[in-house]
Amino acid sequence: MHAQRFTLTVADANGHPQRGEVLLAECWQPELGEIGPQGDSSFRIVILGRPAPPSACVSAPAVAVCAPSRRIDRPLAVREPPAVYVVPGRSAEPAFPVFSPADMASYAEGRILAATPPGIGGQRVFPAQKGAPRLELLAQALLSPQAGDVPSDRFLAALASAMAAPASPAGPADAETLLHALRKLLRQGDPKLSRSGKEYSAALFRIVESVRAVVDAGSADGALAEARRLFVEPLPFAEAVFLCRCLVRDAASALELAEMRAYLDAAVIPDSTGDLAIDRRVTLEQLSPAALYVEPHRFDGMRATFEYFRRRFTAAYREHHRRYWEGCRRLLEQTEESEATARALIRLNTIGELGRPVGLNALAQYQDIRSSLAGCPLDEALLDSLQKTPACPMCGLTLAGETPDATARDVSHRLERALRQQQHRLSGAAIRHILTQQKGERVEQFLQVVQASDLRGLAHVLDDDLVAFLRELLSAPARTGTSVLENLLRAYPEVSEESLEAAVAEFRRLLAAELAAQRQSDPMRRPRAVLDARAASRARK
Repeated sequence: MHAQRFTLTVADANGHPQRGEVLLAECWQPELGEIGPQGDSSFRIVILGRPAPPSACVSAPAVAVCAPSRRIDRPLAVREPPAVYVVPGRSAEPAFPVFSPADMASYAEGRILAATPPGIGGQRVFPAQKGAPRLELLAQALLSPQAGDVPSDRFLAALASAMAAPASPAGPADAETLLHALRKLLRQGDPKLSRSGKEYSAALFRIVESVRAVVDAGSADGALAEARRLFVEPLPFAEAVFLCRCLVRDAASALELAEMRAYLDAAVIPDSTGDLAIDRRVTLEQLSPAALYVEPHRFDGMRATFEYFRRRFTAAYREHHRRYWEGCRRLLEQTEESEATARALIRLNTIGELGRPVGLNALAQYQDIRSSLAGCPLDEALLDSLQKTPACPMCGLTLAGETPDATARDVSHRLERALRQQQHRLSGAAIRHILTQQKGERVEQFLQVVQASDLRGLAHVLDDDLVAFLRELLSAPARTGTSVLENLLRAYPEVSEESLEAAVAEFRRLLAAELAAQRQSDPMRRPRAVLDARAASRARK
């Protein structure tokens, strides 16, 4: 599992510092949700660069996975050190990426996956007005014993009602008796679950395994604590028990209901879609495991309600998918205007004599945007795919996804800014002095472009041959009008035994003055004096 790691320290509910880790990973891997915090880490937050598949789930405690609603248009990695990532309760640690407004919006509209719902939404963790996510809030939610606020007897009452339905519980609930009955129910359902196949019944399998974790917790108190941790609220726990009862009575309908509910849970539908978002919530309420168990004759109606929603969702998704990639094709054509700028910047960055390379992050993001706009190969087959999963399996686009126009414009401006910085270096007095000593049509054309501050002209006139010439030219030592030896010759046309010490001292003074003059005229170059005029001439050619 390749991911970039950062540390994050926050204060828990008691004011004690808790150290955890933040992982930046490009895409979902099952182990991200299965492996809990390691070593001295108390929590783990994973930020994905692509939407998580509908089947993604987190089973490890104190782990949260933040999945965007659309693919992020740059790799989640630090190429240039941005501002240090600092949150309350955390000292300055390794630099953390700065997210663009489009990135923040995508995460705010995406999903936060956790074994226990953290009770905090994406819009609070990824506020639109900030460039850095509020990960300390998510970390504190993972560390908070919020599930413990619900009394154990409410989970016990929910279990009693679910096990007694359609009748009412008879007398006070006895935890040991109810857990024994639940354990027996799971044993009855195991053969039917195994015959349905784990891969095909992934949604149902996850729910049954969560209920099994409750009965396997040992004591009654441990079981209720596990129910609190896994289900947070009594209602989801009761629905999971009802689904286990449905499995024992009719495995086919239980399996289909679990798959339909998983589809609805995974569908990312922003409120801006209006009726479709409302339909999703209403459909999810109607597809209740409790209703299926108490009134099994309603299953055909549940299926019809789900199919109606899926047809509407599929039509909206296909249209959104088409428009999104049409917009990406237009944006790809627009980004081609920055291609010459990017090539020129890459070439100038190879000339070490100009100084430290600039615009590396912008160059990387430019290449990533170009790749992300290449298109989705799924078109006709998308209809069949949407019958199984509420997102394109190739691109992972959701209804909240928008073309990265703002990011593309930002990258284009940053490329131009970096190229202008290199142009200013080229137009510096020392480098201009070296260039003006050269002859040739190409050098004169290049000088005109540099002096005119013509970025477009600079981008088009640069090629590999000219860059190689500039690199060789700028690496040669600077020459003054009069050489050190000529000055020494004028001061001492001849040297005798009597004048030897004075001549050596004058030679040393002339060399020191020459090196100091070079250092002052061009601090970027290591000063050196060439005594042989012919060698200096060869170095300039």
